[in-house]
Amino acid sequence: MSPLTAIPNADLRHFPRLSFAALPTPVERLSGLCAHFKRDDLFIKRDDISASPYGGNKVRKLEFILADAKRCGAVRVITSGAAGSNHALATALYAKKTGLSATLILFDQPPSSEVAENLLMDAAAGAELVYRSGYDAYDQTVASLRRHYNSSEGVDPFIIPPGGSSPVGALGFVQAGFELRGQIERGVLPEPKAVYAPLGTMGTAAGLMAGLRAAGLATRLVGVRVTPAALADPEKFALLYGRIIDLLTASEPGFRDLHRAAADIALCNDFYEPGYGLASAAVNDAVTLLRETDGIILDHTYTGKAFAALCADAAHGAEGPLLFWNTKNSHPFAPSLLAEGRDRLPAEFRRFIRP
Repeated sequence: MSPLTAIPNADLRHFPRLSFAALPTPVERLSGLCAHFKRDDLFIKRDDISASPYGGNKVRKLEFILADAKRCGAVRVITSGAAGSNHALATALYAKKTGLSATLILFDQPPSSEVAENLLMDAAAGAELVYRSGYDAYDQTVASLRRHYNSSEGVDPFIIPPGGSSPVGALGFVQAGFELRGQIERGVLPEPKAVYAPLGTMGTAAGLMAGLRAAGLATRLVGVRVTPAALADPEKFALLYGRIIDLLTASEPGFRDLHRAAADIALCNDFYEPGYGLASAAVNDAVTLLRETDGIILDHTYTGKAFAALCADAAHGAEGPLLFWNTKNSHPFAPSLLAEGRDRLPAEFRRFIRP
């Protein structure tokens, strides 16, 4: 273990929380990848199987976010993202499970099979889908929907930011930092020198940074940028991280000392291009490599880019252990639900669906 001191009484029992995920998610040694790179210290954190019917990193956030929505008396949540947003889909599925209606504001992005499947599942889950071409209309659309539902349902809808990246949502990854420490203490893996995770709306990375440091771990967090720099940059990361620490400090003053850890994130910009939802040859090669060595399938928008960063460092002899945090859902979608979604999908989204 590292010489850092874990924060005493650093639990999250003061915050309302629902139970969706099967935790802790497994940590596995990537034996095939280790053989490929001729080293034995490459691991994966399987958040891709965090919950059923839909896993991935968003489930941890929604346990706290949807509990907060229920606490506020909401009957509907509104969130947003790109057309194939994993966060939007997770929100639709788990809001329904919680008894909440969901409205998804979805923006244009390059089409792909993953985008198509997520849209069909959004529709199958019964979410209201609202198409907008770009984020410039976001504030106006939210304001209009808020007025509409306040009038028609008599209750103000609960607004969830893109990616669930609020201080409350990030609590799910503060808890994940303690979860990882527990696995280290049980001998599941040695303390990693670095953890690799996508950096999109940054809630996962900012919460995990707080959790790692609160748990007394010195592990370096490598945030691999997967969205435009206007959304993911060091200043915005530090601001979100500070808001998370302020929220935690209100329930446990010891968290105040974690403000100094914000600069610890290593921001990797090497794999974002050629843009959001598009992949370079290096990312395509990394996705293929993990599928062939260990049978794990990644996407090309988020997880493939983060994994490409780990592969580059592993190939150049970076000191390990190295841990890849898999934030993608790995549960297959039922064909019957995809067919149901095709019947329900609004016309403006059909251009994302292959005939």
